[in-house]
Amino acid sequence: MKILLIPAAILSAALLLAACGGNPDKQGKQAPQTPSAEDFETMQGLYEESDEDHGRGPLTEWQYVDLDGDGVNEIRLRNTDGEYEAFFAHSGEAFELIGVATSRFKAYTREPQDGKGWWCKGGPAGGPSYYTEIITLQNSRITDRYYQMQVYDDFEGSLNGEDLDDAACRAYMDALPESKELEAGAWQLLKTE
Repeated sequence: MKILLIPAAILSAALLLAACGGNPDKQGKQAPQTPSAEDFETMQGLYEESDEDHGRGPLTEWQYVDLDGDGVNEIRLRNTDGEYEAFFAHSGEAFELIGVATSRFKAYTREPQDGKGWWCKGGPAGGPSYYTEIITLQNSRITDRYYQMQVYDDFEGSLNGEDLDDAACRAYMDALPESKELEAGAWQLLKTE
């Protein structure tokens, strides 16, 4: 009986590798293990060092969210009162801060398309102005950063540090899929040990 189990286990492993094409990239697309206390400490440090508006208190809760539809989850953290949220990508090398959302500048996303996903935030920036930020992800890596300020019907922005005029901003926005709310899963307390 034991002799039959060993070939069956080898056959199962071979079939699993064959189904993934033997490609390590496809094999690693499962949801990652729960982040460790060290991982959360790293993300907290990135959040605190960020130039973005963020709360004084620590991030205390987390959940997974797959922004680009590649099967690798990004991590969404928030503080106790839910006023600040930070989003992180982890492509297998290191954590990268995608962005920080606030009660004023809410986070949302767009339908993944052509292997790309989007993390977005926007909100009123005072007077007649409206701020928009759009981060493009592909394979759990940030590929583009777009920032836009709209005042009345005039747009100005930048894509990866290059200034865009009104027409280029409109063309960029028109090419994106429809926006949608982030789907909130169950929040979990951060692992501290």
